[in-house]
Formats: sequence, structure tokens, C-alpha cells
Amino acid sequence: MKRQRTGLASRIRRWTRERQGRSFAFQEIAEAFGVPRGRGRSDLYNPFYAFVLRGEIERLAGGRYRYRQGWHRPVKGRLLVRILKAMYLSAEWSVSDIMFFAETRNRNYIHRVVQRMIARGHIRLKGRRKPFHGRGLERVYEVASRERFRVEVL
Repeated sequence: MKRQRTGLASRIRRWTRERQGRSFAFQEIAEAFGVPRGRGRSDLYNPFYAFVLRGEIERLAGGRYRYRQGWHRPVKGRLLVRILKAMYLSAEWSVSDIMFFAETRNRNYIHRVVQRMIARGHIRLKGRRKPFHGRGLERVYEVASRERFRVEVL
């Protein structure tokens, strides 16, 4: 069943933008929208929290928030390009290294890209090492043929 759109997210965005960089608490939004405590506030909090997770609204200390004026939705495909370039430029690397170089926290997506590149023969498993956090072992990979990788992948 398709959820009905209420326009709540766009109203939250408009209200937070109008604050022009000043911090606010979630309670202020609820009061501005006239939402009483209880179930109605949880309906308001869900789209608000999506803004926080996306990075559009920044969480500050003390339960305060601020709208990031320069925020824009990431362009699709750029993350893949950063991942592939990080693989090509590193002699040997792990998924956590690529997460750092590509500036992402999306470990699952990087792992899927790695598995796809292994299946195509572009990268291979080199060994294992202790990760930076020190627990367990992580796989270390390398580009099988740098020339082929550059021509066929990049």
C-alpha cells in the first residue's frame, strides 16, 4: 500500500531554513506546527530524524539542531567513482581502507563492489591483517592488473 504524502517534510525543511543558521530544539518545531505530545509528535519526529540521518539537519550539543544551509542531495554514481579510484590508487587495501578513502560509512555497498570486481577478475584477495580497531582479521585485496583495471573499469 502506498503511503499518502502529507507535505510534512517540505514544511519541516521550510521552517528550519527560515531559522537562518540559528539552533533549535525538536520541541520548538512541534510547538510551531501545533503538535501536542504523544502519537502526533512521533509522526513529526520520523521525517525530522530522516533529515538528521541524511545530514541535512546537524545535531548540536544539548538536544539542539541546526539546518545546514549549504546542504544538497548527493549525486548518484559519485560514490562508486571514489571507491574505484581508491582501489586503483592503493597498492593493497581492505574494505575499511576504502571506506576511509572514499569518505563513506557504507561498508555493505563497498563489499558488493569488491565481490563484483573479484567475479570479473579485476581484483584478488592478497591476504588478511589485523584491522585498525584491533579485533579479528580483515581481508586485504589488490588490483590484479593495474593496466586492465584502468582501461576496463575507470
